[in-house]
Formats: sequence, C-alpha cells, structure tokens
Amino acid sequence: MFFRILKESFRRGAKPKAMVGIAILLGSALITTLLSFTMEVGDKIGRELARFGANLVITPQGASLPVSIGDFQYQPLSHDAFIGEAKLVRIKEMFWRHNILAFAPYLIIPIQLEDGSTAPLVGTWFNNPLVLRDGQTFATGVQAICSWWSITGQWVKDNDDEAVLIGEDIARAKKIKVGDFINIHYANKREDVSQRLRVEGVLRSGGEEDKQIFAALSFVQKISNLNGKVRKVHLSALTKPDDALARKDVKQMSPAEYDRWYCSPYVGSIAFQLKEALADVDVKPIRQVVEVQSSILSKTTLLVLLITSTTLLSMGLAVASTTSTTILQRRHEMALMKAIGASNGDIIAVFLIEAAILGFFCGMLGFGGGVFGAYWLGQTIFGTSIQLKLALLPLILMSAVFTTLLGSSVPLRMVLRVDPAQALHEI
Repeated sequence: MFFRILKESFRRGAKPKAMVGIAILLGSALITTLLSFTMEVGDKIGRELARFGANLVITPQGASLPVSIGDFQYQPLSHDAFIGEAKLVRIKEMFWRHNILAFAPYLIIPIQLEDGSTAPLVGTWFNNPLVLRDGQTFATGVQAICSWWSITGQWVKDNDDEAVLIGEDIARAKKIKVGDFINIHYANKREDVSQRLRVEGVLRSGGEEDKQIFAALSFVQKISNLNGKVRKVHLSALTKPDDALARKDVKQMSPAEYDRWYCSPYVGSIAFQLKEALADVDVKPIRQVVEVQSSILSKTTLLVLLITSTTLLSMGLAVASTTSTTILQRRHEMALMKAIGASNGDIIAVFLIEAAILGFFCGMLGFGGGVFGAYWLGQTIFGTSIQLKLALLPLILMSAVFTTLLGSSVPLRMVLRVDPAQALHEI
C-alpha cells in the first residue's frame, strides 16, 4: 500500500515534482561544474601564472652581497659563492618534483663591448634537456620560465657558443639588429678573452633583461673560467596558498603538524626540500609572485564556495516553496489518510521519501550535466579538459538529497495542522 501511494503521488503530481526536479538538477549540475573546476583550478592557474616568472630563487649559501657598478649589479666572484650545475638535476628528483614546472640557472659577468661600454653577459639555459634518473628527459630554461619575453629573431640554442640574445635597450642604443655581429672582451683571472658573437635575436621583456646580453651557459662558464658553476637559479613551482599552518614557525610545530606541512606543497615546504636536495644553498620565495598566486587562488576558491552556498540555498527555497503548494493541494488526501488511521509520521514519511527519491535521481542527472559543464569550462578558459572527478558523485548525491529533505521538512509542519473533519467537510 505504501509503495502504491508513492507511485500514485509521482504520477498525479508530475508537474510540481518536475519543477522541483529541474531546480535540483540545475543546482547539482552547477555545483558539480564549480567543484570540478575548483579541484583543478589551482594547478591550472599556477601553470598560467608560471608563464610570467619564477616564484623561488636559489642562491649559494652565504653568498656575498651584490655590488652596484653604474646601472648594473654584480656579485663578487668568490670560490664558495656558486652552485654546482651538475647537481641541479636533483631538483627533479625531490619529493615535490612533479610540482616543479621549470627552472633556469644564471651566471652573470661584466663584459666590455667594442665601443668601451660595459654590459652584463648572462649565461643561462634556454631549452636545455636534462636526463633524469629514471631515464626521462625534462627540457627547461628561460624559454619555459620567461615565456612572456618577446623575441625578434630566434632563441639561442644551448650548444651554440657563437650566438647571443641582446636586450632591446642595448640594441637600440648601439643600433644593433638581428644578424649583426658584436665583439666582446672579458678579463678573467687567467687571461683576457675576446670573442666575436652573432646576434641571434633581440629581446624585449619590459624589465632589466632589456639591458642585458644572454648567451649559452656553457659559453659564459668557459670564458669566465667557471666551468660547471652557476650564480643563482630561478624556479617556478606549483604551490598551495599559505594558511595558518604554512605561516607557523617550523621549530614550533608538533610532529603531526610538521608531517602535514612537509607533505603539503606550500612554497615554504618546497623551499625547505630544495635546500635538503641541493645542500649548501639558500632558497627564498619571490614574494610578489607568491602573494599574487595565493591571492588569486584564495579569492577564486572563496567565490566558488559562495556560489555553491547560494545554489544550495536556492535549491532549498525552491523545494520548500513547491512542497508548500503541494501540501495545500493535497490536504484533502492527507485528511482522508488520517481518517482511515494514518499518523502524522506516516504522511510525513511519504513526502520525505518522495523528496529523497527525487533528490537522488535528479542529483545523479545533475552530476552528469556538471561533468560536461566542467569539460566545457576547462576548454574555454585553459584550453584543456577538466578530468572526471568520480569522488564528487557521493558528495553531490548527498547534497541533493539533504537539501531536498531539508527544504521539504519546513513546510511539512503544515501536515500536523491538517484537521481531517474540516478538510473532508470542504470536499
């Protein structure tokens, strides 16, 4: 009898239930889309922001302070103020190796141009292939970490010791263009070196790079007699926005807090593990970049949570409104059920089971719609698909059922006020 009542209720009350179902379906679809998007938005936004520069800088431990010469800054060359190039491969062998998007080493020396002026010559990797311990190849360098640079001409190849990229300011001042040759002079501790170099491209970054000349790292190491050494490394990593735990002093953490901090991709924990992997280095976050990334991710997450909360509230109000109307329309039916012996609990159970069934199936359909919504959103914004998150399915179903039950429970108090004699007398 109970299931027959449920069946007849769905058949005869199809229109109001369809309205409730559409509200639940659309709400569940929107929540699925937003949560799927949020679960990947950190990495996606992190990768997009990584195109605009590094968020960590690695320097030798106890490196000397920079010295200003004219408009340029140089590090005094000392025996222990370098990082070994050979150990940079360890960056991609540490615990958070998959969060390392790109990095580029730098070795800067002051050179003299043929007109007697000086300029910084920056040795770096452009797109250097690193062979990792597992046999895989990881290509990294300034092409990846500084992809916003505008190059007129071509990038320099890492094995080309006769080509340079020249900053736009120098090129304009010296009237140098792509394809020209420049003569440089540098005096290291052993000998004076002169070299004729081909201008492979002109660089425009809008920053200090416009006043620098870039060459293959191996070439700068050779003429400065600093083979296998670099001055600093700029690194771009996917990080998690700092929270209360990340801002806590590591020395004051409990063992459980330390384990959670160490195993979370905070910029501080990644910097700590880089120091462990490389040894004898200092790793500092570039706070401007880190703060921008954290701010964007935090605000995006907050926005999604606000929209999700508003959607759940709207779903509950839609269910409550429609249920109130349905109860008023079915008060004669409820009066008859009471007259033949049904209790208030029996009648409320019918409505709640109806709501739970409706919430479950519409939540399931909404999840499917949300998956397609997330796919479309990922393709539109990032040009890549958002992966299916099956772990969200139980959450979406529970949210849909709970919201439907909660929305129905408020107007169901009207059932308690239905007087069988009065309601039947109105028929």
